[in-house]
Amino acid sequence: MVISTSSHPPQRLCDSVHATLATTFTPARLFLSWADQPTVVPGFQVRSTGVSVVVRYVQPRDGARNLRRARALAMIEQYRPGLLAAGWQVEVVDEPRKLPYLRCRPSYDIMSNKGAPCPIR
Repeated sequence: MVISTSSHPPQRLCDSVHATLATTFTPARLFLSWADQPTVVPGFQVRSTGVSVVVRYVQPRDGARNLRRARALAMIEQYRPGLLAAGWQVEVVDEPRKLPYLRCRPSYDIMSNKGAPCPIR
């Protein structure tokens, strides 16, 4: 089975997801200070994995891990409807010992059997 590739470069996909989320939500920010600890402004972060785009909720590392995990899950569930409405395929990835995140693919990037041998003759 072959996944079709798009003519859009990965950075363009990231920009598109970022623009979709930025209409409603605030992107995460990190403020660095020479004399103080960095300050994290909670929000979404987008990065490309090549074929897909990963959306994470970035937050300060204070508080219990369970609480941070619950906050991250609540926020990515809020991001999900907007991305679906914009035509993205969205998958919630929730693995043990990691904070949950979204994996997004363009809706035109679907599975294809092109080039794969036919199993039944």
